[in-house]
Amino acid sequence: LLPTIISRTQVLDFSENNFKLPIPNISIMKFLKRLNLSYNQINEFWLFPESVEILLLNSNSIKFCNDHVLNLKNLTTLDLSYNLFSDISLLSDLITLKYLFLKNNHIVSSLPLQKLINLYELDLESNEISEFSDLKNWERHNSISILNMKGNPIIKYVFLY
Repeated sequence: LLPTIISRTQVLDFSENNFKLPIPNISIMKFLKRLNLSYNQINEFWLFPESVEILLLNSNSIKFCNDHVLNLKNLTTLDLSYNLFSDISLLSDLITLKYLFLKNNHIVSSLPLQKLINLYELDLESNEISEFSDLKNWERHNSISILNMKGNPIIKYVFLY
């Protein structure tokens, strides 16, 4: 059982700790709103509390999303930059997301994210997106205000458009 002070915590920063394995009992922290696990050695999604609104997992070694991501029903901000993602299809069910950072991964298509109707900012810098349809579909997305595709092969189409 977690001590009361930990169980009632709303902001938790465990960045730069070389964590690999899940933190015991983290999933029962019902008041947790912001969780920073950046710059660790995490290689898979853990079961995080449903209450988390901001999740920072940048600079780890995560290759894919598992079903644990579906538990994050209140998530508004997710940073998965500097990981090893290629398939981001499970992220399409996180409809509460407003800010999604996927910089420097191995993503070849952003099309699975089209269902994220509340998305305000999407950072896909330095990935492997090359299809014109990726760029064209975001043009029709009403909520998106900031779209970063710098450093992707798709950028060559911008000047031909």
